[in-house]
Amino acid sequence: MSKVDMHMILKKNTEFLPQKPYNPLCFDLSVRNDLCMLDLRINANDTLALNAISKSLKGLNLPLNPFTSVQNTIYSILWLSTDQWLIVASEKQSEELTQSLNQALSAFDYFSLCEVSHMRSVFRLVGRQAENIIHKGGSLDTTLPYFKDGFVKRMSFAEIPAIVHFLSCQKEEQMIDLYVFRSYANYVFEWLNQTGHKDAAL
Repeated sequence: MSKVDMHMILKKNTEFLPQKPYNPLCFDLSVRNDLCMLDLRINANDTLALNAISKSLKGLNLPLNPFTSVQNTIYSILWLSTDQWLIVASEKQSEELTQSLNQALSAFDYFSLCEVSHMRSVFRLVGRQAENIIHKGGSLDTTLPYFKDGFVKRMSFAEIPAIVHFLSCQKEEQMIDLYVFRSYANYVFEWLNQTGHKDAAL
């Protein structure tokens, strides 16, 4: 099976998800399709490698502090561990971005760059109740001093592994991206529709 055929099958497997919720929710819910996601592993102490990556990302530096992220108008970079990041862009950027990073890192011995766009589905939650919905799904301490816009954390959400990315923590403008493995996408969509129903609001 060719890469193109596999791409179409994987894409089709997410198209069963409605683009809008079917229940009146206490937050706005949407599915983020057509994203490019790259899993990058590199030695965070290798300054030359970090500089090479920054040039490929239009000057955007990898976030080195735990639970943080950075973004510009083209890319978002999520810190996952001391030597792992998730780079997110639009799907149309995939080939160019992958080639650019591979070329920039070709001179270095230790690195891994994997295209993982079809590994996860991404749900966007917006509104005053968005954070409360995340709390319903799992334990997350939002009183930590480093909890602010851009906060990223891997967690157990509704008993499945997930990544939460708080683009905005402001009470009136909460915006959260929820990353889950694609095989759980339908389950999470149903869970959000049931748990996020206005009658079930916290």
